Amino acid sequence: MDLEPHDEQRRRLRASDADRERTVALLRGHHADGRLDLEEFEQRVDKAYAAKTTDELDDLLGDLPPPAPLAPPAPLAPPARQEHARRNFYRSLASYVMVNAFLSVIWLASGRGYFWPVWVMIGWGFGIAAQAVHLFVTGDDGGRDRSRDRHRS
Repeated sequence: MDLEPHDEQRRRLRASDADRERTVALLRGHHADGRLDLEEFEQRVDKAYAAKTTDELDDLLGDLPPPAPLAPPAPLAPPARQEHARRNFYRSLASYVMVNAFLSVIWLASGRGYFWPVWVMIGWGFGIAAQAVHLFVTGDDGGRDRSRDRHRS
């Protein structure tokens, strides 16, 4: 048994509020693009909110082009990606310093027993050190496409 409705079954399905809102959003886009004047836009919005089936909603969009697919975001240029990685590293380093200073103050206020903040400093420090090595020693900004590197060899 096929659980997905076929085209004819889908057209006869009852429309949900989300279906109506999606249709109204598409109509708004077409109105903003100048395909619908204000009067026709308002009429179609009223019909969309009154629609009972998905067929009625599809009819409101039938004479309009489908929405253009969203373009994927352009990848950052290498210098911008490097700057972004550097900024992230400095934010991580600032968090490391502030949190460990705060833990040291707690240690001081609690009577200076065993210096337990050292475990946080060491564990987190390994992560900060690895991030610094990748950024400053290897020049890896974390965004390079390594699949191209593998195909070259």
